[in-house]
Amino acid sequence: MIYVILLVAVGILAPDLYIWDNYVRGGRAIWSVIYWVPSLLFVVLAVFALAFKRFSAGLMNIFTALILGVALPKALFALVAWLGATSANLVPFAEPLGYYGGVTIALVVMTLSFFGLFFGWKIITVQRVEMRFDTLPPQFDGYKIVQLSDFHIGTYHKSPDTVRTIVDKVNSLGADAIAFTGDLVNLRPSEVDEFMPVLECLKARDGVFSVLGNHDYCAYLKYPERDGATRAMHALCDRERAMGWKLLMNQSELIRRGDDMIAMVGVENHGRPPFPARANLRHALKGLPKGAFKVLLSHDPTHWRDEVLPDSDVELMLAGHTHAMQFRIGRFSPSRFVYREWGGEYRVGDRVLYVSTGVGSNLTFRFGAWPEVVEITLRSGR
Repeated sequence: MIYVILLVAVGILAPDLYIWDNYVRGGRAIWSVIYWVPSLLFVVLAVFALAFKRFSAGLMNIFTALILGVALPKALFALVAWLGATSANLVPFAEPLGYYGGVTIALVVMTLSFFGLFFGWKIITVQRVEMRFDTLPPQFDGYKIVQLSDFHIGTYHKSPDTVRTIVDKVNSLGADAIAFTGDLVNLRPSEVDEFMPVLECLKARDGVFSVLGNHDYCAYLKYPERDGATRAMHALCDRERAMGWKLLMNQSELIRRGDDMIAMVGVENHGRPPFPARANLRHALKGLPKGAFKVLLSHDPTHWRDEVLPDSDVELMLAGHTHAMQFRIGRFSPSRFVYREWGGEYRVGDRVLYVSTGVGSNLTFRFGAWPEVVEITLRSGR
């Protein structure tokens, strides 16, 4: 985190110096003062964070707003204007083109950034998906699973009514089962407390099934006790169960329709460093009837290729975790440079992975990758 903040600080100051030297210096003093306020605020907050090792959600949201709403537009303007200025000897109109082009790009990016910061993380969408499996028992043809992932409920302290909107939207879909694929909180179990009366209103015929994500281990805080994170994680698990959720900790549960059945399977977080790796898929599958159709809840999509595909016969895995980095335009997201499967449906033969890009946000920004509720309808036969 320290190196990230220092790198961003350099990235902010370099364009600032270029713009000030070429366009601001020599003007009225008041404009010089106003110009430097956002960068000085970033530096002061960065020094505070580094000195006191305080990286709260509120502070990170301020950093995000300063970077996306101010620093990024400045950097893009500086780059385009500099390209225009350096090309002026070759192309006579390059300098004004660079200047006005840079202004236009900066204004567009600033507008989109502030839209994502103030509105984008509260635009709740529903993705409807139909999946067909020849191994799905006939009695489960049309079975509807509504997937939620990455609530990061603490962020919604700023917009509690949005949580009610999400719950109402889920309940309106008439799910047979609700699958929550991890990251209920940002940092601590107490984030859930004010929302428990709302979240326990989530209703489905066969119940709400959940698993833990990396944030749910509450390991991103320092505790005076050695077992502080473990105790916090157990406190979160107790809250989920108190809401009536069926928390699957390397466990499974059979759902029956007449003589047919499917298995809802859930594992703890499977993660590549630095994320926790506590999934025990073999234990979760132990004792299931041979040939049972399986729906696996596993927070991290890397689990699919790491273990699920090569070492199991699980037909459908539901995951989250990536958030699509909370930015997407069409099918492009920077997540594609980090995760092979980062959002939507993926198939290998008859086996399917669906990665939800999440209904919540650990930072109050989303653009394109709007918060999503996923309605999955299972179909039997080819």
